[in-house]
Amino acid sequence: MGKNTKNKSKIRRKITFFICITALVVIGVGIGVRYTFGYRMIVNSESESYIKVARVLALSVKKEIDNHGVGVGEFGSGRLSKKTLDQLSFLGDFRSGLSGHVLLTDNQGRILWHPDFEKIGLQFLDAKDLESWEKVPWKIINDSSVYGEKILAASAGVNHPYLWENDANWLIFVVQDLSEVLNPLDDMVVKAVFLSIFLMLALIPTGFIFSGLYVRPLKKLCEFSQKIQDGDWNSSVQIETGDEIEELADSFSQMIKTIKTNQHNIVQANLYSESIISNMVEGIIMFDNQGEIRTLNPKAKVMLEINENDCQKSLADKLEVTNLDKAIEDCKIRKEMVIKEIIVPGEKNLLLCCGVFPVKNSQQEIIGVLITLRDITYEKHIESLKTDFVSVVSHELRTPLATIKEGVSLVLDKVFGDTTPKQNQMLSVIHKNIERLERIVNDLLDISKIESGNVELRIRLINLSTLTKEIVNFFEPKMKDKCMSINLHLSSENIKVYADSDKITQVFTNLISNSMKFVKRGGIDIFIQERADEVECIVADTGIGISKENLHKVFSKFQQFERVAGAGEKGTGLGLSVVKGIINMHKGTIRVESEYGKGSKFIFNLPHYSLDQILEDIITQRIGWARRVHRDFALFVYSFYEYSKLEESLGSERAENLFQRTLQALEEAMKGRETPIFTKEKEIVFLADTFQQDAAAVAEKFKRVIKDTLFEVSGEKGMNFSYGFAAFPGDGNDKRSLVEAASSKKIDELKTRLNKRIMIVDDEPTIVKTMGKMLERWGYSNVVSANNGEEALSIISDKVPDLLILDIRMPQLNGYEVIGRLKENKRTKDIPILIMSGYEIKTEQVKEYIKNKVILTLGKPVNLQQLEDVVAYLL
Repeated sequence: MGKNTKNKSKIRRKITFFICITALVVIGVGIGVRYTFGYRMIVNSESESYIKVARVLALSVKKEIDNHGVGVGEFGSGRLSKKTLDQLSFLGDFRSGLSGHVLLTDNQGRILWHPDFEKIGLQFLDAKDLESWEKVPWKIINDSSVYGEKILAASAGVNHPYLWENDANWLIFVVQDLSEVLNPLDDMVVKAVFLSIFLMLALIPTGFIFSGLYVRPLKKLCEFSQKIQDGDWNSSVQIETGDEIEELADSFSQMIKTIKTNQHNIVQANLYSESIISNMVEGIIMFDNQGEIRTLNPKAKVMLEINENDCQKSLADKLEVTNLDKAIEDCKIRKEMVIKEIIVPGEKNLLLCCGVFPVKNSQQEIIGVLITLRDITYEKHIESLKTDFVSVVSHELRTPLATIKEGVSLVLDKVFGDTTPKQNQMLSVIHKNIERLERIVNDLLDISKIESGNVELRIRLINLSTLTKEIVNFFEPKMKDKCMSINLHLSSENIKVYADSDKITQVFTNLISNSMKFVKRGGIDIFIQERADEVECIVADTGIGISKENLHKVFSKFQQFERVAGAGEKGTGLGLSVVKGIINMHKGTIRVESEYGKGSKFIFNLPHYSLDQILEDIITQRIGWARRVHRDFALFVYSFYEYSKLEESLGSERAENLFQRTLQALEEAMKGRETPIFTKEKEIVFLADTFQQDAAAVAEKFKRVIKDTLFEVSGEKGMNFSYGFAAFPGDGNDKRSLVEAASSKKIDELKTRLNKRIMIVDDEPTIVKTMGKMLERWGYSNVVSANNGEEALSIISDKVPDLLILDIRMPQLNGYEVIGRLKENKRTKDIPILIMSGYEIKTEQVKEYIKNKVILTLGKPVNLQQLEDVVAYLL
């Protein structure tokens, strides 16, 4: 209340101060105006009266000259005779106040007569100054040498002919001190000042009392507003002044009532909204543009396993781990909804479907982001069970279907004897329905694999132009048989995109086959258009089209439109679902444009992703899958370096053929594992399901596959490579950490091989020495030798070599016995062995080892090129 009282005192002081200042300004302006105009009025009035006096006196002087005359000798001397001065003594009769008097000057400005005789002869004005007095007969003189103060002077010429004849014109001046002239005005100003002080003293209490009339109601309004501020919404104010203040108070009271009602409604709405959000089965999170949490309901905390003690940091960590932070940024950039499925790492490993929505204001500016979380773990589990059931059933149907189909084919081919025409007709119908059922089973298997996430794309940089040409060439004969055309329109002959060529072929095949069912005339046109960030593909036909009400169901399962009962083309209703699933797996989009009776256009886009982006998506998906099913996997990277040197030595075509054969060998080694392989700048990256502790052994296995390929191509050495691996979850939890871990563990195959331990066992010292020098020349730095089998076994018992070059015929203990001893010991049973002998080798004794390429044989004398290749292979 003290604060309010202080504020009201300030208002009263301000009003009083304003009144006083206004009064002072008005009085000051009045005094200023009065003083300015009064000054002019007094000066003008006095100067006019002095001019009249001067003229009267000038006439009197003129009359004296007429009566008495003036001596000629007195002209030009600047002084008058005593007689003349006595004649002019009447000039001294004029007095005005204390300082007003008359003086007479000649035409040179010298004083001829003055009441004070001591000043006679002095210079009153300069001759030049006198010339201006003819136009203006009065002036205020500031710098007279005769008078020390400012004076007001008025003049009149005597103008006597006698004086003119003698060139001695006289001037009468009436002068008075200016301060004495202005004395009445100064008195008036003093009186005005006293009057102003009196008025101000009178207005201060008047203003104070007057301001109180406004302050009291305003004080009530302030007290009322303070109560509202303190939360007392039930208080009221009554002001009866009959003016605008009363209207303001009434409006204020009404406003408070409205605010109170609205506040109540808002509070109820907030409580209602908070209750809904708090009890929702879905998680709700909302951020503002600064990343601050605005809403986080209990369900979201449970789903994401948020730490209550540090909610902001815990949520930020979860968003980063699940890549939801990237979805938020994507939503802000695209300014549209983003849907993403995530796995929340933790005890439950929940699978959530997340919707990220931009929150916009009335100007359509993004002011935040809303995230909805829906637990789809159980749904996915049920869907997985359903998919597994469909997959199992489909697989189980394949065998009997194949048997039935083959049996019907044998009967149709009359393997078991002749059949009647009716039997042939029935068997043909059965055969066609078996084929249709087989297509259904294949589509079901494709759909189940796509929905379960078990399809892993084999991404390659493919030439889409070449691929579509091959597809069109396949369908062209069928279209000609139906008297229709199929045309391909390419924007370039070299349109490349990272994709799975088999899956994209399946997409085009399904779309073209689907169009062929409904095209009766005209044909099919395929357009491939390359753009900056994507490739657009269009399959357009001139068929019967799709009605508007059915367009939204085109890509749903088991949907068939415009199907006519009876004979004719029939589908499974799954082909377009498979197409959509494949395009989605490629991160593309697909849509349909159609008008009934005018044909259809199926348009899909394949983005121009870099290999790193695709690899990141694949690894992220595999991590999600591994967390769901609690499985381990490993990332393997094999890099072929100095490839340019290989091209120089072998030629580009031969080097590329060697690389492709190596890639093919790896794919064959992983057949059935559904493991994607990526190639970039002669680097092979792939994933394999394996336990963390087995990752090193798997890496060695694939290294052996590469070396097998290089060894099989005679003379093709020099394709050096390095390899690394990283296991999930031990070495990393995302693509970046896994790739970094694999890179940090990279092993240079050549450097590692050259440092491995090689033992030469031969009873001929010359061969041992020569062989050792050859190996050292090839770069092998760790070579040991033994002269017989006993010595070799003794050395091996201390340290196992990585390769054993063994002679068969040796005294005491021959090579076969050494091999037998080594294979009996767990430590030495896997040592690679190269048998060198000048005699026939009894391969039946080591047949199994030779078959598995653990033991290789070379005859003496040794071909050095073969020896180098075999040593490189076995190590």
